[in-house]
Amino acid sequence: MTKITHRKANEEDVMLYFNWANDVAVRQNAISTEPILLENHQKWFFSRLERLSTSMYIFEKENTAFGQVRFDIEGDSAIIDYSIDKKYRGQGLGSKILELAIDIFKKEFTGDYKNITGTVKESNIPSAKVFERLDFELKARQTIKGEVYKIFVLTKTKKI
Repeated sequence: MTKITHRKANEEDVMLYFNWANDVAVRQNAISTEPILLENHQKWFFSRLERLSTSMYIFEKENTAFGQVRFDIEGDSAIIDYSIDKKYRGQGLGSKILELAIDIFKKEFTGDYKNITGTVKESNIPSAKVFERLDFELKARQTIKGEVYKIFVLTKTKKI
């Protein structure tokens, strides 16, 4: 099996994130489904790189980036956002990179938070299964912009 490596996202990854964020399936499963304009993305991306309350990781196989995981501290939660390049979906990589990212984040992030939270559109069954496999607890269902989302939570101290 090919080894998965990780690194922190950097300024050179702006277009990689832009292309992943504008993937049709990613937009369909996002809370905000409209395509993202490059100018808006660049402002957002560079501001996220500077935030101490955001951690962004790129995952690679054979020196090729295939996925990203981001943690944003909001209140007492570390909010997860992740995506897999469309060429690599359906290979079980979502669970692998989330598990790795959570371990890395817990070791590297020195700020305060109580849990890790993922919000998944109810129709996005593959993503929901990723959170279930990693022992996240389904805490709630919430309607956002007319769509039902599942809210998955993992307490900070729980081992996966």
